[in-house]
Amino acid sequence: MAAPLELRNSPSGKILPAVGPFLIGGIFGFGALQGAASGADGGHVLWIALLGAACLGLGAFIARGAFDTSVKVVLDSHGFRDARAGDVLVPWSKVQSVRL
Repeated sequence: MAAPLELRNSPSGKILPAVGPFLIGGIFGFGALQGAASGADGGHVLWIALLGAACLGLGAFIARGAFDTSVKVVLDSHGFRDARAGDVLVPWSKVQSVRL
């Protein structure tokens, strides 16, 4: 019996989707700074700053998956285990198709 094959998390699919919220959060943050510098109403500046912080938080939440290098799928002669779906053994006799 061959050693089990371990598939780790791929960071490539996590970085690019996080760029958008970071960019939008930066734009809102810059707008809040510009509003505060020009003497705009504090309530409106606060809302823009909170929206910017929320976008930056969303970007960080999405990007954190890129730094997770744990094993996600284990393939062996009995079947496979997917840690994202409960880490239950799925025997090869139950597998109908495989795709990338």
